[in-house]
Formats: sequence, C-alpha cells, structure tokens
Amino acid sequence: MVIRIAELNSGPGPSTVYTEADAPPAHIAQPGDLLFAWSGSLGIYRWWRDDALINQHVFKVVCERLPQWFVHWHLREALPFFQSIAAEKATTMGHIKREHLAQWDLAIPSRGLLQAADRILGPRYNRIFENEREPLVLADLGVLLLAGLLSGEIRVREAEKLVEQAGA
Repeated sequence: MVIRIAELNSGPGPSTVYTEADAPPAHIAQPGDLLFAWSGSLGIYRWWRDDALINQHVFKVVCERLPQWFVHWHLREALPFFQSIAAEKATTMGHIKREHLAQWDLAIPSRGLLQAADRILGPRYNRIFENEREPLVLADLGVLLLAGLLSGEIRVREAEKLVEQAGA
C-alpha cells in the first residue's frame, strides 16, 4: 500500500494505490511508526497497519532520544502551531517543511522525570497500539482459517485450537 493522507485519515479504500516497488527503510512505514502528514490537513498518526510505502506528502518521525509517546503527544499539541505556518504559506494547499518542526518550543523534563513517566505511560501507549492492530491480526487469522477449512486442510477442532492459541 502507498500511504497517502487519505489512507491516514480513512484507511484503505477504492482509490488506494498498491505497489511492489522497493524503497529504502526511511520510506517504509512499519507498524508503530509515527507519520506526519505535512500538507493539506496536517496531522500526526501512529501507523498500525502492515508495512507500506510512504507518499511524498507524509514523513516518518524518528526521535531516538525521547520516548515515542512523548514525541507523539507533543506533536499533537503542536499541530495548531504547524497549521498556522501552513495557512500562511497556502496558495492552493498549505504545507510545512521539516525545518518547521525545529521552530516548536518543546520543554523536555529531566531524565529522571521522563523515565518515571515512561514507566507509567509507555506500557499504556503500547497497549493502545496493540488494541489498534488487533482487528488486523484477527482478520488475517479469520481469512487463513476459513481458507484452510474450505480446502479441507484444517478440521474444525484444529481451527478451534488455533483460535485459542492466538488468544482470540
């Protein structure tokens, strides 16, 4: 799948583009990556679908010094600031550049406070992600089980055991 702003807002649809093109890792979104739509309707998203190619109107946010939940929520807080920059530059469609991210003043707590917050908020943030991905995992399991049952490769009792093992 090619991730465009439409896929970020609504998920795959009839106009979704798919490709087999190879791309460097920087241009591939993996489950859990933060993505920033920098043109049109600016937004910050955590990608929860399978690996996909990032369109030119979206960039991956990578910060190795701060927990992802911290970066995610501060970018959400900063959206009105970025939207004002985009509105000032709009001719047909407003946008921002990577350099505008550095213009947002971000107060970073002490290492100890951040670590204490991460112990509490990190697992909750990760659980939200797991909940977002769960429908995809269950749908894939359902497709595999149905195909196996219809082809006779799996018996009903085996399918029940597989579902139990998957925790569904």
